[in-house]
Amino acid sequence: MESLRYICWMFCLVQIATVKGRPDFGTSFQFSASSTIGRISGEISSLFATIDDTLNFMISGAIPDSAMKRELMAAFTEDFSISAKAITDLLQEAASSTSSMDTTLSTVRTAYNNFTTYYNANANSFLQSTSQSFGNYLTTELYSGLEHFMQGISPLSTALGMLQTSLESASVAEDVPSERFRMLVRALRLLKAHVLLMVYSFQRVGVNLQTADTFYATFKQHQQQLPAEFIAETVAFSAELSTMEEAVEAKLSGVEESFNYTVTQIETELTGDVQNQVGFMQFQTALKTFASLRSSFVKNLKESIVVGSTAYRASVAALVSQTFYFDSSVPLDSAALDLVTLLIQSNVFDKVCYNKFAALVADLPTLGPIRLAECLNTEVPRLRKLEAMIETYGLMVSYDDKDLWHNLRPCRSEFAASSCISEVGVFYPRLEAARDDDGETWAGNFFTAALSASLHRIGLCFLKTNFFTFQRQVPTFKRNIASCFSGL
Repeated sequence: MESLRYICWMFCLVQIATVKGRPDFGTSFQFSASSTIGRISGEISSLFATIDDTLNFMISGAIPDSAMKRELMAAFTEDFSISAKAITDLLQEAASSTSSMDTTLSTVRTAYNNFTTYYNANANSFLQSTSQSFGNYLTTELYSGLEHFMQGISPLSTALGMLQTSLESASVAEDVPSERFRMLVRALRLLKAHVLLMVYSFQRVGVNLQTADTFYATFKQHQQQLPAEFIAETVAFSAELSTMEEAVEAKLSGVEESFNYTVTQIETELTGDVQNQVGFMQFQTALKTFASLRSSFVKNLKESIVVGSTAYRASVAALVSQTFYFDSSVPLDSAALDLVTLLIQSNVFDKVCYNKFAALVADLPTLGPIRLAECLNTEVPRLRKLEAMIETYGLMVSYDDKDLWHNLRPCRSEFAASSCISEVGVFYPRLEAARDDDGETWAGNFFTAALSASLHRIGLCFLKTNFFTFQRQVPTFKRNIASCFSGL
């Protein structure tokens, strides 16, 4: 029983000794700095892994060459990340490695040499491509970040070499100077600081590309919807005009029907003693002719108003589709394109310029339907007045019908003189001639002239809107955006 207890005690002791005695850096020794080295190496590896996070997104391609720019950055950062991350990944593993010395720090040095070879072969061509695609501001920032990174990784290589030399010649852990580990930790912390700045620069490029792409794609989408929005505004205006037209048509149709009914009354209700008066048959014919002509006049007026209104609506629609919110010399999206292009090329301090102008530029498509509504709605009160005038004119024309029966009342009396009809009848040829002299189409011409004037005012409003937008607003935005990004 005692022997069994002894065996168990020895087994546990061996297990405790094995767990506690974890060797570092492929040696049989344990160092207090190993955990710090492993932790910082892991943190740097995590930073390397995020360098291309903001560059991996679906790009719309709305901005010219934006897809190529994203691919340029994404391809370089992916290869750079893999190559650089291998150094700190292997160093993190080496800090707690139980392998032989040849497969620990030696593999880290090999990874460093591989990275240096990759960097020397690709960095210059990448920066040249960046200069061509993004301009000098961003290229200078990326060059500075890469240069500081290389200055930070060089001390790491030196510290690794000195630590490896000390480890290879050490018989016990105390033979390795603690300064070797402090030197490596300092090099890692310095490298981490440089990696943070470098990663920020590349991530900023990705964020700016995403921001620019989203803004410009949204702007273009809204711009492409403008014709449909303009049509909707025009249709609403046409519907308003159609309502007025229908009201006028109904009013004039009532007057026309009144005259037609009067013709029937003249045939059926002028009976009795009145028929015995001198010139009755001639007078009756004259009255019927007069009433029929007035009915035809009202009908023609109504039809001319319908034709004129239809032509007016078609002219407004053509004016909107062909001229409104358009200038061949100054595209509506030119300020937006300048803004996103300069954002992509900008230095670290220029995001404020984008924030300053983004909302202003984004409002340009929104202002189109608003200004169109202003131009069209300004005419609505005038058109309503025109509607009222035509309806009033129709009422005045209807007085000819009412006056006709009023004038006949004395002649239909049983005490009427035999010459009553002939005396009253003298006035109707004169009245008919007076209507002809005034011009049967005067009202129609007036209506057409009023619509022509309205169309002219709408055209002037469109011209004013286009001038303000494309000759003042957009160029001003472009100048101010360029000045802001150039630091003027």
